[in-house]
Amino acid sequence: MTEDRGELDLTRRIEELENSLSIALEVNDTYQRENVKLKKRAQEAEGELTIVKGIGNTSPEMKALQARVKELGEINKLHQELNGKLQTSVTELEGDNKRLSCQIDDKNNFLNKMRESGM
Repeated sequence: MTEDRGELDLTRRIEELENSLSIALEVNDTYQRENVKLKKRAQEAEGELTIVKGIGNTSPEMKALQARVKELGEINKLHQELNGKLQTSVTELEGDNKRLSCQIDDKNNFLNKMRESGM
C-alpha cells in the first residue's frame, strides 16, 4: 500500500512538473516571438536613423538651417551687447533723475523758507 501511495505521489509530482514545464515553454515561446519582433523593429529604426542622418546632415535644407542658426546666434550676441549698453544707460538716467529730483526738492524747500521769512 505504501508503494501505491508512493507511486501516486510520484505520478502527481510528475504531472505537476510536466504542467510547469508546459507553462514555462509557452512563456518562453511568447518571449521568443516578442524578441524577434523587437529585434526587427530595432533594425528598422537603426536603418531609418542611418538614412535620416545621412540625408539630413548633408541636405541643402539642413545646411540652410545650420547657417540660419549661426546667423541667429550672432544676432542674439549683438542684442545682448546692446541690451547691456541700454541697461547701463537706464541706470545712469535713473541716477540722474534722482539727483535732479533732490535738487528740485532742495530749491523748493529754499523757496518755501524764503516765503515764510517774508522775502
